[in-house]
Amino acid sequence: MLNDDNFSNYPCDKCNKHGVSVVDSFLPIGKCYYCGYQNKMVKCDRCGELIPEDSMETLDDLKGNYCSSCAEDYKKFLKD
Repeated sequence: MLNDDNFSNYPCDKCNKHGVSVVDSFLPIGKCYYCGYQNKMVKCDRCGELIPEDSMETLDDLKGNYCSSCAEDYKKFLKD
């Protein structure tokens, strides 16, 4: 079934459309619904969101991979 829950918030690296699968039962994770390109996806170590490998952020103080939202939360926490 085609719905927004099946897709990443990030566009495909090849066709730039928002059709990258994040649900393995729909399409293999990272596969674009529109062009078939296999995007490299990683899971945020804090919230579990699947994000493109090149969009992950590393934080100097912590090991792991983080989405931009979790990285911002951590940076705000350090300021306080």
